[in-house]
Amino acid sequence: MKIISNTAISLDGRIGTKDLFHLKLGSDFDSKEMSRIRLQADAVLMGGNTFRDSPCPLFTKRNTELEPMWNVILTRSDNLPISQSYLDEKRIRTLVFSPSVHKKLPCERCESIVYDKEDFLPFVLETLAQRGIKTLLIEAGGDLLFQFVKAGLIDEMYITLCPKLIGERGAPTLMDGAGFKPERTKNAKLESAKIVDNEIYLHYTILDRGT
Repeated sequence: MKIISNTAISLDGRIGTKDLFHLKLGSDFDSKEMSRIRLQADAVLMGGNTFRDSPCPLFTKRNTELEPMWNVILTRSDNLPISQSYLDEKRIRTLVFSPSVHKKLPCERCESIVYDKEDFLPFVLETLAQRGIKTLLIEAGGDLLFQFVKAGLIDEMYITLCPKLIGERGAPTLMDGAGFKPERTKNAKLESAKIVDNEIYLHYTILDRGT
């Protein structure tokens, strides 16, 4: 399975504020780029915090009622504000992974699956592969993205560098987590970079992809 990520960050590497208040970093052009990148994917994966920050269905223009896009949510709790309009959206199918039995979602296009929180990534990816997902796009926070990178699972990263400064101690960053020792830091190859107005659009291939 090919796995890519797409994230907009501030000049100081933040993706939001400490209190997780919704903050739109990118421009309208960045939103168009986001849609273009989604066209590559069969599914979009996010964490519970990202979903709560913006609980809207994610899809592309290519999607139809016969070929809905998978919206995959990894959550540690049942705190998911899924609206009726979200459940009624026929252009998506929703798959919720939770470490405990999640409340049944009142939608035939929604599934809930229990995962082992100690070693969940292989299980999640195997489950997605069984559903025919060949390209997975991660639009998640720094903690979940770090876990994918640490496991050597990311093939490519798209990063939009936005002309904003947040500067709050403890604010979420592009990659949060325990970090890597100097000899284990990950390497990337810059595939492209373009400037549009005040934003820089970066595309990297991750060289330390695992097997």
